[in-house]
Amino acid sequence: MRACLVVNPQAGRGRAGRFATRVWALLRQTFHDLEMALSQSAQHVTALALEAVRAGYDLLIGCGGDGTVHYLLPSVFGSSVTLGIIPLGSGNDLARGLGIPRDYGVACDVLALGRTRALDLARIGDRFFASVASVGLSAEVNRIANARAATAFGGRWRYLGALFRGLRSYAPCSLRLWVDERELEREVVLAAVGNGAFFGGGFKILPHAEVDDGWLDLCLVNRLDRLQILRAIPSVYRGRHWEHPAVEFYRARRIRILSTEPLSVFADGEYIQETPVTIEIVPRAIHVVVP
Repeated sequence: MRACLVVNPQAGRGRAGRFATRVWALLRQTFHDLEMALSQSAQHVTALALEAVRAGYDLLIGCGGDGTVHYLLPSVFGSSVTLGIIPLGSGNDLARGLGIPRDYGVACDVLALGRTRALDLARIGDRFFASVASVGLSAEVNRIANARAATAFGGRWRYLGALFRGLRSYAPCSLRLWVDERELEREVVLAAVGNGAFFGGGFKILPHAEVDDGWLDLCLVNRLDRLQILRAIPSVYRGRHWEHPAVEFYRARRIRILSTEPLSVFADGEYIQETPVTIEIVPRAIHVVVP
């Protein structure tokens, strides 16, 4: 099997770059035909992945975080190439949902075993994402966290710090949604739509989501004040917020979101576009190596 390791050296505050050579050496024990490519930007990740697919590699391994995997998806979709993940980023929410360990050595062992699973993808226009897209407070937190990525703590601590900053200017947003054929109007803290359960470095925002069930999951957190939001954080982290009276869950194949004012949409931790936005599920879109 021919494998290509695409490394985002900046992921995880440079952690992916620091351990890339060790990862390559471990993978060489299994994949004797192994290429390593270092990306220079998000767009370069996509370009490197496209080159690997065209060159006939069987396995494309993303070494980085959710953003790294996000930019591999367009090249893997529609091909026979399998996706592998070495989670050395800050969030690693897709890997968490798939059960891929953060220890890069154990993650290499997972790739060596080669067990695969079909993975649905969600699509916004010509952009794919694998985990969660959101608008509202969570998107603002994402924007702040990305801006402070070089200096902040990793994982959920980075997002928690961004949350406290985001709450300073927090205001609920008015949304009009179509959940398949059902129309809703809500004033929300956030709306999260996804294929996977996790976002924000380990917050289980969509606790009932399955990556291969052919459905999008939607979580609406209706209007709360700042203190109520802070009190709800532990339950969101554990995925127990489904018990909260301000929270609603839905499932659909297609979800459209409109807002009274344009709102930023982030998915897999990356900025996608402003609202309005239409999100659709693409069942069994790619295959990924899992434990």
